[in-house]
Amino acid sequence: MKATQLQCGDMVSLSGDIREIKDIRSLETSRGTEFVLVFKTGSPLRLQPTDEVETSPYWRQLRR
Repeated sequence: MKATQLQCGDMVSLSGDIREIKDIRSLETSRGTEFVLVFKTGSPLRLQPTDEVETSPYWRQLRR
């Protein structure tokens, strides 16, 4: 899924680690707009709007 399609509460896979997005912030840089994903655990991740991340609606059910 592209970075522009992500929403708070989505579960994404980063190097095999599944994390829940707590907040998404946009950041204006000299290269244009970037997104910063803030997770419930772990370090934030900076993405370009065209970057792809792995996500699944099934993972959201796993946290319940």
